[in-house]
Amino acid sequence: GSLGYDLTEALNLTVEGRYTKDDKSIDSQRLDLGTGLPSGVGFAFTDGRVSDNLSYTATLAYKVAGWLTYAKVGTAYRAGGFNLGLGDPRAPKEVPATFGDEDSTSYEVGLKGNLTPNIYINAAAYRTYVDDLLVQTDNGCFIGSTVCPTQRTNYIYNAGKAKLTGLEAEATGRANILGGTARLTLGVSRQWGKITSGPDKGRKGPQRPDWTATMNLNCRHGLGQGYTGFVNIKGDLRSGGVQEIEQTPKLHDFQVFDLRMGVDKDNWQAAIYVNNFANESYIVYDSASARRWNFPQSYGAELTYRW
Repeated sequence: GSLGYDLTEALNLTVEGRYTKDDKSIDSQRLDLGTGLPSGVGFAFTDGRVSDNLSYTATLAYKVAGWLTYAKVGTAYRAGGFNLGLGDPRAPKEVPATFGDEDSTSYEVGLKGNLTPNIYINAAAYRTYVDDLLVQTDNGCFIGSTVCPTQRTNYIYNAGKAKLTGLEAEATGRANILGGTARLTLGVSRQWGKITSGPDKGRKGPQRPDWTATMNLNCRHGLGQGYTGFVNIKGDLRSGGVQEIEQTPKLHDFQVFDLRMGVDKDNWQAAIYVNNFANESYIVYDSASARRWNFPQSYGAELTYRW
């Protein structure tokens, strides 16, 4: 549910609420397709869990001199669940069959509006307090281990409390260039924070880059006879952060750019594209037993009709 009320012509209060109930159960077993007999260890278990949550958001927004400013507080919820494999009993770390709910409360302030008639900006700052942060790790097994020489088992667990902070800003500008139009959007975010309780106290949360940035440039120009040419360049950047809760390995930095160009006429569009046109190479996932790279440079052509 959502309810908004104008306290004055410039001041608005909006309150939202959501109730969720999760009732889950699992009956797990791995069988050999040839014989029908149980296969492997750590897969035979039965469990269940029930949880509910009432989340809310309250936003106070104030319009002044063409700008919208706001302050917001809200809660969020991720339901717990099951780890689908309990792993080898020799593992250094025991895999729990279930993991609990994650709850968070966030506070945010921000503003948005036109800096000039052709430049629009949007900025925000937030802080989030998390209870029972959900984190993925593994049971410590690996091929070659003297304790548990088998494939590792990944699982999710509740790490404890965490305090996360972030800043975000985005600017969009428009201009007329050589008889055409250009639109450029730049975005940047900075986030930091640590786990504040439990066995992982003091550690960074995994999969949270220190910096992210985006760029989107779109240029259009009339070509005559009803044709319009366009060029689009999109960029993404990531820097800093850790991949796993053990704080190693580090997330790999990257800067990737995609290019798309073509012509429009009426309902038709013809375009060519090159994704990752600089052929940037970086590791998406890195471990002792597996390593995955990003998708390399790719290119193609498109013919589109809209009706």
